[in-house]
Amino acid sequence: MTSAETTSFVAGGVSAAIVGFVTIWGLLQFLQRQSTLAFVVYRVIFGLFLFAMLFLR
Repeated sequence: MTSAETTSFVAGGVSAAIVGFVTIWGLLQFLQRQSTLAFVVYRVIFGLFLFAMLFLR
């Protein structure tokens, strides 16, 4: 592995770690303030849709 490849590899890993940390932190902050009811309703409706598509094809 060349020096340029190593630098790119390390930069990609560090940026992925930072973005992942910020994303998880933001999601946890959101979940502390908001309810998950809308997400639950969306998933139930989507699940029923998938079952309907499975049985009606």
